[in-house]
Amino acid sequence: MSSIVGCIFISKDDGKVLFLRRSLDNPTDYYRGYWSFLTGHIDKGELPYQAMERETEEEIGIKKNTFKFTKFDTIKKENGNILYFYYCLVPKEFEPKLNEENIDYMWTDINNLPKPLYPGSKKKIEIVLTLL
Repeated sequence: MSSIVGCIFISKDDGKVLFLRRSLDNPTDYYRGYWSFLTGHIDKGELPYQAMERETEEEIGIKKNTFKFTKFDTIKKENGNILYFYYCLVPKEFEPKLNEENIDYMWTDINNLPKPLYPGSKKKIEIVLTLL
């Protein structure tokens, strides 16, 4: 069983969403090179919120307690995996400090989504936008 967290970062000043482009170097990642929002695995003994903070620091260089994460969805898969989805409103766009898991980033609006896009990303963003 594996649990995963994901976060959609939205800039308050212009409403754009942060996308990360997954590394091309992982041969076991079927979605290498795809664009998605920040995601990561929950480590043993971690709570979802703790994993979200850790993954944010690892993947885009944002220190713990810098932003507030709001959980908006939890999905339990038939295989036992649990997916926890968060969103984070940030004052303005920032430049992420990417690690090796991602090769690029962009801030864009919902009408100009990058391709190839990780499956389900657009639907999750649309859900979040209805909550704001």
